[in-house]
Amino acid sequence: MTSATETLKPQIRAMLCAYLQHNPAIPCQSSIDILPDNADLRDFGLDSINTLEFFAEVESQFNICFEGGELDMACIHSIDAIAALIASKTAPHAA
Repeated sequence: MTSATETLKPQIRAMLCAYLQHNPAIPCQSSIDILPDNADLRDFGLDSINTLEFFAEVESQFNICFEGGELDMACIHSIDAIAALIASKTAPHAA
């Protein structure tokens, strides 16, 4: 992973912890701080609705906009994948 994705991971984890604390209906929220970066968040209790709600917060926090296909659970299933996606949206693009 690049340093940009490594820098993003603690921010994503903190946002995910905050999101889960405000959504007590999601199971398994107590161990997000020790969840491996490559763990599948679906196994952790996030479903498609929770994921969309969380990504609305991510868009706001990072001032980015995701396209529909980018929010496929296969693409955003882990903290690693989320960090890579955010890094790709925030990286300077070549002209």
